[in-house]
Amino acid sequence: MAVTGIEARVAPTADGGLALRYRVRGTPGGLRLPAPLPPGPADGLWQHTCCEVFIAADEQAGYREFNFSPSGQWAAYRFTGYREPDTGFMPPAAPQIDLQ
Repeated sequence: MAVTGIEARVAPTADGGLALRYRVRGTPGGLRLPAPLPPGPADGLWQHTCCEVFIAADEQAGYREFNFSPSGQWAAYRFTGYREPDTGFMPPAAPQIDLQ
């Protein structure tokens, strides 16, 4: 088995954002990591190796979904209800991804 453990942590930042940390443990060479690419938005990251987070307020139908790839690419979506996309959504800032 390539992956032996996954850990996720979230913490608020001073500017009102969130800092996410994912730790994936596994057999060296057992994970298929994508090659580094220029950072930027990309769709379909969920089809390969990526970390995701879904964020919603209590008692609200809307939520946001974020995908982060070890390649440096990312995706950000806003939904007004379950799988009802807000196609005009653009995040206020690009996420910073650091792979170690």
